Amino acid sequence: MDLVEALQRFDRRALYVALAVAVAIPVFVRVRPPIPPTVETLAAYRAIEALEPRRLVMVHSAWDAGTIGECEGQCHAVIEHLMLKGQPFVIWTSNPAAPPFYNRVIAEAARRHGRRYGRDWLDFGYKAPGSSLGFAVQAMARDFPGYMKSDAHGTPVARLPLLGGLRDASGFGLAVSIGYNPMGELIQFVQAVYGTRIVFGIAAINSTTTYSYLDSKQLVGMLVGARGGAEYETLLRQPGIGVDIIVAQSFGHVLIILVVILGNIGYQLGRRRAARAAA
Repeated sequence: MDLVEALQRFDRRALYVALAVAVAIPVFVRVRPPIPPTVETLAAYRAIEALEPRRLVMVHSAWDAGTIGECEGQCHAVIEHLMLKGQPFVIWTSNPAAPPFYNRVIAEAARRHGRRYGRDWLDFGYKAPGSSLGFAVQAMARDFPGYMKSDAHGTPVARLPLLGGLRDASGFGLAVSIGYNPMGELIQFVQAVYGTRIVFGIAAINSTTTYSYLDSKQLVGMLVGARGGAEYETLLRQPGIGVDIIVAQSFGHVLIILVVILGNIGYQLGRRRAARAAA
């Protein structure tokens, strides 16, 4: 087989091996390309940066194994920023599979920054939405302690001083929802009613229908897919899983582009050879 035929007949097994090698390169070689932030990521960063000291933040984290590639970096960046600033937060989820994933992110950040449970954050775990998530969000926004009742460890809210005099959603300086589909009910029942600012971390495929909320100022910022997490980590100068994912993804994309170019070169050379043979 000569070069022209080889360019048109790639062995798919070789392509799979090449792709595996390409995405594994950042694991063994530290690569840190420039990752300029988009407007929506920069707005999310500024929303947390502008919080008053010790103003409580609510984080809703619904990502799990199915969306780890896009949402883990987002969660890491947001938690890292809150821990870095010493900004207290409460976290809860409407996805029963989510707690082990976000708790791992929190534990790692807390260990690095010397933060302590109960003083710097509270975990309320999975709160079943019942027959309607909308009703659950309304109840939570109207009376947060009354809806939550106790944290994930079973401690009653009356014994959780971090909540202070918090009653409704207006007591939060910011609400962040991270998941494949962030909790849109926060816009309807929290932002619209109580004026609490909202940031979304969302899968890239779902982001196109959400930009209108940014334009209308119902969202103050948004992290889109894996790049959103990588951009945020870069702003923090704390590269982590988000940057690693986007760099590996970029290497894979470069390989695919090169293979497409080589395939087209082989196709054009083959056409020219066939035309000369027919002349």
